[in-house]
Amino acid sequence: MLCTPFALFLGGLFLLLPLTASGAPDEDGSSGSDESDSSGSDGSDPKSEEDGSDPPADSDEAMEALRQEMEILKLQVEVLSQAVPEPASRPAIAPNVFNPRITGFIDLMGSVGIADHGVSPAFDVRAFELDLRADIDPFAKAVVVLGFENPLAHAIEHAAHAGEHEDEDEHGADVVAEAWLSVVEEANISFVALPAHLFLELGLVRVDFGGLNRLHLHDLPHPDLPGTSSSLFGEHGWADAGAFLRYRLHNPRSLPIDFKVGIMSRGPEPLMEGRETPTPILLGHFQASGDPAPGSLLSGGVSYAFWKDATEEERGFHLGAVDFLAKVRAPGRGQDRSFFLNGELQLAHRLQDGGRTSLGGFVDVGFQPTRNVFVAFRGEARTDHLNVDPIVWGAGFSASLYTSEFLRMRLAYDLTAEEEITHRLGLQVTAVFGSHPVEPYWVNR
Repeated sequence: MLCTPFALFLGGLFLLLPLTASGAPDEDGSSGSDESDSSGSDGSDPKSEEDGSDPPADSDEAMEALRQEMEILKLQVEVLSQAVPEPASRPAIAPNVFNPRITGFIDLMGSVGIADHGVSPAFDVRAFELDLRADIDPFAKAVVVLGFENPLAHAIEHAAHAGEHEDEDEHGADVVAEAWLSVVEEANISFVALPAHLFLELGLVRVDFGGLNRLHLHDLPHPDLPGTSSSLFGEHGWADAGAFLRYRLHNPRSLPIDFKVGIMSRGPEPLMEGRETPTPILLGHFQASGDPAPGSLLSGGVSYAFWKDATEEERGFHLGAVDFLAKVRAPGRGQDRSFFLNGELQLAHRLQDGGRTSLGGFVDVGFQPTRNVFVAFRGEARTDHLNVDPIVWGAGFSASLYTSEFLRMRLAYDLTAEEEITHRLGLQVTAVFGSHPVEPYWVNR
């Protein structure tokens, strides 16, 4: 910034030098030349110049020299101006990374169920979630997810249990009071800068068991969890409060190979019925993944959970799962064409009832025929008691249309064969707004 005025100063100085040398006035106001110079060399009167006579030849030479000096001065100014660097632009002000990033999710679902006993239409706001995430400091992060339940579900539950309570009015008031109250789905702090490649997570999390349980319902390739998962973990999956320590194995290719152990306080709801004491649940999880080719991903994991009631020796469970996932993008198509295959096998052994073992699994296949369309097929089978209960099988199809990264409309069909065959045709609309990152397709997450 200081070089430009300095260049102009030099230019003015060079401009004054020729004037001073040729005839700059002295301090007394004289021209600085001899008095003899006031007349022509031939003694003629200087006023003859005003009469139209030709000027002396030396004045033309002086003017030409002045022009040349001016051209040289212009060239010098241009050179100096090019040498002066342009002022650096003011850096953009980065957003405060310690402010929480807030995202909203709206999940709407309308469906028609068809079975032997008749047709059952339904429409509901399945969930409204607020997702808040922020960096506490360079060493820790925090996540809070609030899920708001629809009061219609409370009203239906209240109608189903009408007359079971002596003080019905008080019970109804409690149901209304709970409507649209926030339910904490996740609230945890992660310490990300521990030594020895360790990662500590404290609080309420979606348990890292299997391949799908970590995802919320609006992130699944189908409207709901497979029956094999919901029968063990509940309709919304397994969320638990506890402490989880993860170790990432250091390897030359820096592949994510993780070992995780955890201790929890709740356990999966369908497996914990009747528990009276808060005996902790132990968790072990191994996960490894890699990208053998650009745009592809291979991942596999093994999970194990154990719980034993302290008051009843024959009450508890062993729970295990094996999962795999493969994602592939078509070469040269970017994100416009993709394919995925994932599956999971789950086994649960309950210590009570003389020992009861359930086994189930599912396979899911999906692909993108066009950029904004995503299609998925799922098949599943399970039995609640090996060698005793019959096999329950099901199938599902979903076609999702993404109008943008943040709005998805999905047409889904499910078939379940248990005591009777049940068909369900549904329309799901999911909207995401706020600071959610651009993740338009589930296969590319």
